Amino acid sequence: SASMGGMEWCVVPKRFYFVQARRPELPCQCLLVEFEDNVEYLDLEMDGFLEYFSLRHEFGPMGLSQVIRFIQTIVQEMKRFPNSKIIYIMNSDCRQRLANSLFLVGSYMIIQQQCTVQSIAEALEPFADSKIEPFRDAGEGDPDFFITCMDCWNALAKALSLGWVGPRSEITGRWGWYDLDEYEHHDDASNGNWNVVVPGALIAFRGPRRLPHPTSDPHDDAHGRRHFAP
Repeated sequence: SASMGGMEWCVVPKRFYFVQARRPELPCQCLLVEFEDNVEYLDLEMDGFLEYFSLRHEFGPMGLSQVIRFIQTIVQEMKRFPNSKIIYIMNSDCRQRLANSLFLVGSYMIIQQQCTVQSIAEALEPFADSKIEPFRDAGEGDPDFFITCMDCWNALAKALSLGWVGPRSEITGRWGWYDLDEYEHHDDASNGNWNVVVPGALIAFRGPRRLPHPTSDPHDDAHGRRHFAP
């Protein structure tokens, strides 16, 4: 049964569920597949793609490559087990982990299932706002604004409507405008740590810094990153 004694969200009826549970024997994030009176577990944290690397005090939301890899995983498991229930278990009562997990599931619904943000909001009614930590910036002090999952989903839905992101094309392999390998290459701190915000118009990247000498090597091997100079 999909019910594990915790908060439950039926994402795709009879196929995909999200459950917040407390099961000491399970990893913090995993997929459970029910098939032929048996179960199979997939530890989602082993590959590291669901780990958020914070700069200071922020904890999310997950980046676009993590969203896409999460969707890929769900789609692959559904193809492997076409008649089984896929249950994404968030095995913790941490409000920050819950926010990131719900963001991923909602993003799957928007990109892969073409659901509206309003339908996601209605499905999330059992998860009270008090249980979900809002996202904050990476500043040192106390934040003066917060960003919710709803804010992120609205932005993702807008990007979907503009064709910037979308389900994976079987012809090009792209997710809308984005190529996953290219995105992850440039997202790496050693390759610039930059991302396209508006395709063809706007990118965001780490601020440039003055190098000690015009011929200085921009690679900071000690910290695994590359500096950009004016």
